Amino acid sequence: MPGFMVDSALAANGFVSSDLTLWRDVVDWAGAAPVAWGRYLGSGGGAATPLTAQEVSFLHANRCAILPIYNDSPLNGGQAGTYALGQQDADAAIGRAQALGVPAGVYLCCDIEYGAPLTADYVRGWCDTMRPSIYGGSGILYGALSSPGFAQPLLAAMGDSNVQRLLLWAATPEPGSSTAASMPNWAPDAPSAQTQGMVRLWQYAEGDYGGWVDLDQIDTTLLATGLWQPAGGVADPTLPASVPSWADAAVQAALRAGVISDPVGDDDFYRMLVVLDRLGLFP
Repeated sequence: MPGFMVDSALAANGFVSSDLTLWRDVVDWAGAAPVAWGRYLGSGGGAATPLTAQEVSFLHANRCAILPIYNDSPLNGGQAGTYALGQQDADAAIGRAQALGVPAGVYLCCDIEYGAPLTADYVRGWCDTMRPSIYGGSGILYGALSSPGFAQPLLAAMGDSNVQRLLLWAATPEPGSSTAASMPNWAPDAPSAQTQGMVRLWQYAEGDYGGWVDLDQIDTTLLATGLWQPAGGVADPTLPASVPSWADAAVQAALRAGVISDPVGDDDFYRMLVVLDRLGLFP
């Protein structure tokens, strides 16, 4: 089953009210913490707060993986999608990721908004620059994948080996809001039947949870191998959001052993489970 993910223009540790962070707001709406968060490497012309080292630490402390998104392409402002512009955008994404400390192997995404003049040359330029870099594959392109303005240039470039290493993030269809536990069945659009396997993310609701975030699903293989992971791995999405991340392993062990049937409790309950787990009392 795909993992529950969100993406946002506002920082996860930013405040949506005087005493409520966006992270806490999302967890309250969703009923569970997201396993991944898409965040921007730039301002997107002033529409977004760029990802910072402080936010990275915050998300990783909450055991949430990060998908870095390059959102400053002149393509979205109508500039012609030349090969050189594809190279330029990939170079900019790589430079910003390196400056932030994004490790090797992480996939970098380029945001291609609906109506942007995407071309096969742009796709080749992005992929030919991203593929030999330290980052994952040929990166990821986000967009309305089945629209002619995206599908036709992408398919025209598919003969190139570097383009074949590209992954895709679908912006359609949008069936609407859900909790983490009630996500729609996986059904993202694709440029063609032959490219369905390239689609590893799906934005299925836009401007949700009070307008602060978009809701997404992410392929579990990409989540495990292609995102900026916290040191201890992502939190277990099957546990309620009220379970603190430091107690995840002990709670899971107690559930498997049949010692508890309900993972919800107070801090003393979780501390006790952690102690018992460290003593090896959960077979």
